[in-house]
Amino acid sequence: MKNMTMGMAEAWRVCFLAVLGGVLILIPDMAFASQPDNAIANAVCDISDTFTGEVATGLGTIAICTIGVMACLGRVQWTAAIIVAVGISILFGATALVSTLAVSANSSYVGCG
Repeated sequence: MKNMTMGMAEAWRVCFLAVLGGVLILIPDMAFASQPDNAIANAVCDISDTFTGEVATGLGTIAICTIGVMACLGRVQWTAAIIVAVGISILFGATALVSTLAVSANSSYVGCG
């Protein structure tokens, strides 16, 4: 019975690595997917605008202020504070990073908007 459990765990690992490999193969196509006449690209641009728009900026500001107040009160776990700060920087810096990489790789990059 123990060998069967080990076999299932190994099968799950292989499936996970296969899906992860497929996603990594598709990432370059997703970076160049924002053509103006493509409906999927427009939907991805809308999602990107939502994640980096005014509401997201407000939520990020509230998160940073909350972490700051908790730090002043001595009630913050510093790992949580670092995770919040890194998450916000990745969220708002992702668009600039993809644009920079796409422009350097392809001079005909259109982008969102």
